[in-house]
Formats: sequence, structure tokens, C-alpha cells
Amino acid sequence: MLNDFIRDTINLIEKSNFELQFPEIFDTILEEDNNKKISMEFIDYIGVTVNVKNNFLLISSILFLLVDTYLDTIYSNIEGQSFKQRYENIDDSDDIDIIFKEIYRILKLIRNATIHSKSAITINNNVYTINYNFRTTNFNLSISKQSFENLISLVIFIINGKNNNTINEYIVSILRTYYRDIKANIIINDEFSNQLLDINNTLYLKNMRRYRVLNPRYTIENNLLSIIPFEIHEVEKSFSGVDYVIDYENIKYLLPEETLNDNTISTQDIDKWKYFDLKTITRPWSQ
Repeated sequence: MLNDFIRDTINLIEKSNFELQFPEIFDTILEEDNNKKISMEFIDYIGVTVNVKNNFLLISSILFLLVDTYLDTIYSNIEGQSFKQRYENIDDSDDIDIIFKEIYRILKLIRNATIHSKSAITINNNVYTINYNFRTTNFNLSISKQSFENLISLVIFIINGKNNNTINEYIVSILRTYYRDIKANIIINDEFSNQLLDINNTLYLKNMRRYRVLNPRYTIENNLLSIIPFEIHEVEKSFSGVDYVIDYENIKYLLPEETLNDNTISTQDIDKWKYFDLKTITRPWSQ
């Protein structure tokens, strides 16, 4: 029953015209004359059928219910507890748990505002703002439309990835990127604190527009893998990144440039970067 609700709710969000933020992948082949053959692969979602783009209250309420229900499937001991207690009992031992915990916290604040003080919710210049007092606590939230879209994308990534058992270091690096943006562009104050929790690892993907080089030039010597870097055009460097598909001992790996040190990496450190198709985390409930 709960899984059916989660599946149907994710399908509803994916069918909506709310702008989910997912990486743009440009498959790139290096040719012998050093030319580049590039094709774009965007993560596919089905066509728009539900208009919720400008309905912040509706989409945030749906998202809170989705996350709240999902928590019941992974934490059997929190059913029936208050929202505050549920938040406090969410694990925060690794980055995914920390990110999901703070997503729940943000959505809980929005949900409670819709119950206790709808008039406290305003939208101005694509920034959602909440400011109200309840009992002895001042609740305050300011989040941009883009950061809120990143938050929704985080929810879809995490739930789909866990359901399809495809959470790996590359996915976690994407999650850190979205969370970094949210954390840097949010104002929050509630019964817990006036800032979001820090994550443990500093490795994230700098940009979500990725050139995925399918046949990079590289050498391996003394367990050190050295890659000849793919040169991004100067005008694209501020919003693009590079991933390298490596074949080592008959296993494929997907190495983001952010994990390289001077374009090198020890072969002992690549195991967590095993290759996968990013599209496997999209719509796994229909499989």
C-alpha cells in the first residue's frame, strides 16, 4: 500500500510541468584527428500532463506527504510520532541521510505553515518566503524557486535510487551538488536551529552539464591512472564538467574530473566509481 502510494506520487510529480533539475549528459567520442563527436543524452521523463508549476503549496504538500510516507517504509519505529520526533529520529550518519533529513525538515516547516498560517507564505521575484510565530518559536524560511526545484530533484533521485539499488558515489556526488546549492541559498529558522546540517564529504560535481568521454586517452603505470584531460571550450568551463569512461581489468568505470588529482587517480581508489547508466534511476517503479 505504502509503496503503491510512493510510486504513484513520484509518477505524478514526473508527469507534472514542475521543472525537475537533472544532469545534461553529452556523450563524446574522441576521433583520431583529435576532433570530437558529441551527442546529447538528456535524462528522459514522460510528457507533461499535470499543471502544478506555479502552485508552490500544492507541490510542497505533495512532496511532504511523499517523504513522510517514505520514512514509514524505512523507519518502523517512528510511525505515529510527531513530525518533530520523526525528524529527530532520522539517521544522520552519512551524507544521503543528512540530506534527506534536512529535506524533511524544510518540507515540515512549509507543511506546518500551510496549517498554522497560510498568510505567512509569500512569493516575490521567484523566492518563496515563510515567516510566522507558533507558540514560542519564530519559523522563517526563504528559498529560491531554483533551489526548491533542486530539492524536489533530490527527493526523486534518492527515493528512485534507493528503490532501484543504484545509489553509488557518483549519485551521491550529484546529491551533494544540489544540497550545496540549497544550503548556500536558504534562510531557515525553526525549533532546531538557524542553519542546515553540514555534510561529511566535500566531493561534489561542480556542474550538472557533463561531457561523458567514452574513449578517453589514458595510461596506467605503477597503479596510477593518468588521463589526458578533455578540453572544454573556455566559454563553457563555468557551467560544464567532464566524466571519463575507463576500462580497467575488464570493468568499466565512470570517473568525474572532480575526483582526479592532477588528472591522475590511484587504481586502488576507482572501485567506487563503477560505471552505470544514469537513466537507471529514472522511473524504476515502472520496471
